[in-house]
Amino acid sequence: LFLGDGCSSARNTDIGSRILTLLAKKYFNGYSSGRYTINDFFDKIVHSADNVANLLDLSTESLFSTLVILDSNGYCGNINLFMTGDGIAAFIRHDGTIDIYDIEFSAQAPKYLAYRLSEKYEQQFSEICGNYRNITTFSIKNGGVENKKVSTEVNNYKDLKWFRIKKEDYKIAVIMSDGVKSFINRDSSPLDYSAVLEQVLDFKQLTPNFVKRRCSRLIKEFEKNDITHYDDFSVAAIVIDQNGTI
Repeated sequence: LFLGDGCSSARNTDIGSRILTLLAKKYFNGYSSGRYTINDFFDKIVHSADNVANLLDLSTESLFSTLVILDSNGYCGNINLFMTGDGIAAFIRHDGTIDIYDIEFSAQAPKYLAYRLSEKYEQQFSEICGNYRNITTFSIKNGGVENKKVSTEVNNYKDLKWFRIKKEDYKIAVIMSDGVKSFINRDSSPLDYSAVLEQVLDFKQLTPNFVKRRCSRLIKEFEKNDITHYDDFSVAAIVIDQNGTI
Protein backbone atom coordinates (compact mmCIF):
# COMPACT_ATOMS: atom_id res chain seq x y z
CA LEU A 1 0.00 0.00 0.00
CA PHE A 2 1.16 3.53 -0.79
CA LEU A 3 -0.31 6.72 0.67
CA GLY A 4 0.69 10.37 0.23
CA ASP A 5 -0.47 13.47 2.04
CA GLY A 6 0.76 16.86 0.84
CA CYS A 7 1.74 19.68 3.17
CA SER A 8 -1.04 22.29 3.32
CA SER A 9 1.36 25.24 3.59
CA ALA A 10 3.22 24.46 0.33
CA ARG A 11 1.89 24.86 -3.22
CA ASN A 12 0.93 21.98 -5.55
CA THR A 13 1.60 19.27 -2.97
CA ASP A 14 -1.52 17.44 -4.15
CA ILE A 15 0.39 16.81 -7.39
CA GLY A 16 3.69 16.18 -5.61
CA SER A 17 2.20 13.57 -3.30
CA ARG A 18 0.79 11.70 -6.29
CA ILE A 19 4.18 11.77 -7.99
CA LEU A 20 5.86 10.34 -4.88
CA THR A 21 3.35 7.54 -4.41
CA LEU A 22 3.44 6.53 -8.09
CA LEU A 23 7.23 6.42 -8.08
CA ALA A 24 7.24 4.47 -4.82
CA LYS A 25 5.02 1.91 -6.54
CA LYS A 26 7.31 1.89 -9.59
CA TYR A 27 10.51 1.22 -7.63
CA PHE A 28 9.03 -1.06 -5.00
CA ASN A 29 9.81 -4.29 -6.85
CA GLY A 30 13.47 -3.29 -6.95
CA TYR A 31 13.47 -2.98 -3.19
CA SER A 32 11.44 -6.14 -2.48
CA SER A 33 13.66 -8.21 -4.79
CA GLY A 34 16.80 -7.01 -2.98
CA ARG A 35 18.20 -4.84 -5.79
CA TYR A 36 17.92 -1.70 -3.63
CA THR A 37 18.59 -1.13 0.02
CA ILE A 38 15.89 0.71 1.94
CA ASN A 39 17.85 3.95 1.75
CA ASP A 40 18.52 3.53 -2.00
CA PHE A 41 14.81 2.82 -2.53
CA PHE A 42 13.75 6.11 -0.94
CA ASP A 43 16.58 8.01 -2.63
CA LYS A 44 15.37 6.78 -6.02
CA ILE A 45 11.83 7.85 -5.20
CA VAL A 46 12.68 11.40 -4.19
CA HIS A 47 15.30 12.12 -6.88
CA SER A 48 13.05 10.77 -9.62
CA ALA A 49 10.17 12.80 -8.20
CA ASP A 50 12.34 15.93 -8.35
CA ASN A 51 13.04 15.25 -12.04
CA VAL A 52 9.33 14.84 -12.76
CA ALA A 53 8.52 18.03 -10.84
CA ASN A 54 11.09 19.94 -12.90
CA LEU A 55 9.54 18.65 -16.14
CA LEU A 56 6.16 19.93 -14.93
CA ASP A 57 7.68 23.27 -13.92
CA LEU A 58 6.86 22.61 -10.27
CA SER A 59 9.09 23.69 -7.40
CA THR A 60 10.76 21.15 -5.12
CA GLU A 61 8.39 22.30 -2.40
CA SER A 62 5.57 20.58 -4.26
CA LEU A 63 7.16 17.36 -2.97
CA PHE A 64 6.70 18.35 0.69
CA SER A 65 4.52 15.37 1.38
CA THR A 66 4.09 12.52 3.80
CA LEU A 67 4.73 9.13 2.23
CA VAL A 68 3.53 5.98 3.98
CA ILE A 69 4.30 2.54 2.57
CA LEU A 70 2.97 -0.74 3.91
CA ASP A 71 4.95 -3.72 2.65
CA SER A 72 2.73 -6.72 3.32
CA ASN A 73 5.27 -9.37 2.32
CA GLY A 74 8.24 -8.59 4.53
CA TYR A 75 10.94 -11.01 5.62
CA CYS A 76 9.82 -14.02 7.71
CA GLY A 77 6.12 -13.28 7.49
CA ASN A 78 6.31 -9.71 8.70
CA ILE A 79 4.64 -6.49 7.58
CA ASN A 80 7.00 -3.56 7.07
CA LEU A 81 5.62 -0.10 7.75
CA PHE A 82 7.62 2.86 6.40
CA MET A 83 6.70 6.45 7.28
CA THR A 84 8.24 9.73 6.13
CA GLY A 85 6.45 12.80 7.41
CA ASP A 86 3.49 12.25 9.72
CA GLY A 87 0.80 9.61 9.50
CA ILE A 88 -1.12 6.84 11.21
CA ALA A 89 -1.25 3.08 10.79
CA ALA A 90 -3.75 0.70 12.38
CA PHE A 91 -3.58 -3.08 12.65
CA ILE A 92 -6.74 -4.98 13.59
CA ARG A 93 -6.21 -8.22 15.51
CA HIS A 94 -8.37 -11.31 15.11
CA ASP A 95 -10.20 -10.50 18.37
CA GLY A 96 -10.99 -6.96 17.16
CA THR A 97 -8.30 -5.15 19.15
CA ILE A 98 -6.80 -2.26 17.15
CA ASP A 99 -3.08 -1.46 17.47
CA ILE A 100 -2.20 2.11 16.48
CA TYR A 101 1.12 3.63 15.33
CA ASP A 102 0.97 7.43 15.12
CA ILE A 103 3.77 9.83 14.12
CA GLU A 104 3.43 13.58 14.53
CA PHE A 105 5.75 16.56 14.95
CA SER A 106 5.18 18.94 17.86
CA ALA A 107 5.70 22.10 15.79
CA GLN A 108 3.53 20.78 12.92
CA ALA A 109 6.65 20.69 10.71
CA PRO A 110 7.28 17.10 9.61
CA LYS A 111 10.59 15.81 8.26
CA TYR A 112 9.72 15.22 4.60
CA LEU A 113 11.60 12.96 2.21
CA ALA A 114 12.10 15.95 -0.13
CA TYR A 115 14.52 17.52 2.36
CA ARG A 116 17.11 15.06 1.05
CA LEU A 117 17.25 17.17 -2.10
CA SER A 118 18.82 20.25 -0.51
CA GLU A 119 20.98 21.10 2.48
CA LYS A 120 18.95 24.32 2.68
CA TYR A 121 15.81 22.37 3.61
CA GLU A 122 17.71 20.27 6.14
CA GLN A 123 19.09 23.44 7.72
CA GLN A 124 15.69 25.14 7.85
CA PHE A 125 14.21 22.06 9.46
CA SER A 126 16.94 21.84 12.09
CA GLU A 127 16.40 25.50 13.04
CA ILE A 128 12.75 25.00 14.02
CA CYS A 129 12.67 25.26 17.80
CA GLY A 130 10.76 22.69 19.82
CA ASN A 131 10.02 20.50 16.84
CA TYR A 132 10.06 16.97 18.21
CA ARG A 133 8.96 13.77 16.51
CA ASN A 134 6.45 12.03 18.75
CA ILE A 135 5.81 8.34 18.14
CA THR A 136 2.65 7.20 19.89
CA THR A 137 1.53 3.59 20.10
CA PHE A 138 -1.64 2.35 21.79
CA SER A 139 -4.41 -0.21 21.49
CA ILE A 140 -8.16 0.29 21.25
CA LYS A 141 -10.25 -2.48 22.79
CA ASN A 142 -13.96 -2.41 23.63
CA GLY A 143 -14.03 1.36 23.26
CA GLY A 144 -11.11 1.97 25.61
CA VAL A 145 -7.47 2.92 25.10
CA GLU A 146 -4.80 0.58 26.47
CA ASN A 147 -0.99 0.39 26.63
CA LYS A 148 -0.42 3.96 25.47
CA LYS A 149 3.23 4.83 25.02
CA VAL A 150 4.81 8.00 23.64
CA SER A 151 8.47 8.18 22.62
CA THR A 152 9.97 11.52 21.63
CA GLU A 153 12.94 12.22 19.38
CA VAL A 154 14.40 15.63 20.12
CA ASN A 155 17.12 15.80 17.47
CA ASN A 156 19.30 13.77 15.10
CA TYR A 157 16.31 11.91 13.68
CA LYS A 158 16.15 10.75 10.09
CA ASP A 159 13.22 11.27 7.75
CA LEU A 160 12.31 7.57 7.65
CA LYS A 161 10.74 5.54 10.45
CA TRP A 162 10.46 1.79 10.01
CA PHE A 163 8.25 -0.58 12.00
CA ARG A 164 8.04 -4.37 11.66
CA ILE A 165 4.76 -6.08 12.54
CA LYS A 166 3.94 -9.81 12.64
CA LYS A 167 1.46 -10.52 9.88
CA GLU A 168 -0.07 -13.61 11.48
CA ASP A 169 -1.35 -11.58 14.45
CA TYR A 170 -3.70 -9.42 12.35
CA LYS A 171 -6.62 -9.62 9.95
CA ILE A 172 -6.57 -6.06 8.54
CA ALA A 173 -3.80 -3.49 8.06
CA VAL A 174 -4.65 0.18 7.45
CA ILE A 175 -2.68 3.36 6.70
CA MET A 176 -4.16 6.85 7.08
CA SER A 177 -3.29 10.51 6.70
CA ASP A 178 -3.30 12.64 9.85
CA GLY A 179 -6.57 14.16 8.65
CA VAL A 180 -8.27 11.47 10.71
CA LYS A 181 -7.37 13.66 13.72
CA SER A 182 -9.05 16.77 12.27
CA PHE A 183 -12.73 16.02 12.89
CA ILE A 184 -14.52 18.75 14.84
CA ASN A 185 -18.01 19.44 16.18
CA ARG A 186 -20.12 22.43 15.16
CA ASP A 187 -18.58 24.44 18.02
CA SER A 188 -15.07 23.62 16.67
CA SER A 189 -14.31 21.30 19.59
CA PRO A 190 -12.32 18.23 18.50
CA LEU A 191 -13.80 14.76 18.51
CA ASP A 192 -12.13 12.12 20.62
CA TYR A 193 -9.36 10.77 18.40
CA SER A 194 -9.56 7.13 19.48
CA ALA A 195 -13.36 7.14 19.07
CA VAL A 196 -13.01 8.45 15.51
CA LEU A 197 -10.45 5.78 14.72
CA GLU A 198 -12.73 3.08 16.06
CA GLN A 199 -15.57 4.32 13.85
CA VAL A 200 -13.39 4.62 10.75
CA LEU A 201 -12.15 1.06 11.24
CA ASP A 202 -15.57 -0.44 11.92
CA PHE A 203 -15.65 -2.42 8.68
CA LYS A 204 -18.87 -4.42 8.36
CA GLN A 205 -17.90 -6.52 5.34
CA LEU A 206 -14.50 -7.11 3.82
CA THR A 207 -15.71 -7.33 0.23
CA PRO A 208 -14.26 -5.15 -2.59
CA ASN A 209 -14.43 -1.39 -1.93
CA PHE A 210 -15.01 -1.95 1.80
CA VAL A 211 -12.83 1.05 2.72
CA LYS A 212 -14.66 3.40 0.36
CA ARG A 213 -18.04 2.20 1.61
CA ARG A 214 -17.12 2.62 5.25
CA CYS A 215 -15.59 6.09 4.87
CA SER A 216 -18.43 7.38 2.67
CA ARG A 217 -21.02 6.16 5.16
CA LEU A 218 -19.13 7.65 8.10
CA ILE A 219 -18.73 11.06 6.46
CA LYS A 220 -22.47 11.16 5.76
CA GLU A 221 -23.22 10.23 9.39
CA PHE A 222 -20.87 12.94 10.62
CA GLU A 223 -22.37 15.57 8.31
CA LYS A 224 -25.85 14.86 9.70
CA ASN A 225 -24.45 15.74 13.13
CA ASP A 226 -22.58 18.86 11.91
CA ILE A 227 -19.22 17.15 12.24
CA THR A 228 -16.58 18.16 9.68
CA HIS A 229 -12.87 17.70 9.09
CA TYR A 230 -10.44 20.46 8.16
CA ASP A 231 -7.54 18.39 6.79
CA ASP A 232 -7.25 15.84 3.99
CA PHE A 233 -8.60 12.48 5.12
CA SER A 234 -7.21 9.45 3.28
CA VAL A 235 -7.42 5.74 4.11
CA ALA A 236 -6.04 2.58 2.47
CA ALA A 237 -6.26 -0.99 3.75
CA ILE A 238 -5.52 -4.63 3.01
CA VAL A 239 -7.15 -7.81 4.33
CA ILE A 240 -5.02 -10.66 5.68
CA ASP A 241 -6.48 -14.17 5.83
CA GLN A 242 -5.96 -16.71 8.60
CA ASN A 243 -2.81 -18.06 6.95
CA GLY A 244 -1.19 -14.63 6.88
CA THR A 245 -1.78 -14.25 3.15
CA ILE A 246 -2.84 -10.90 1.66
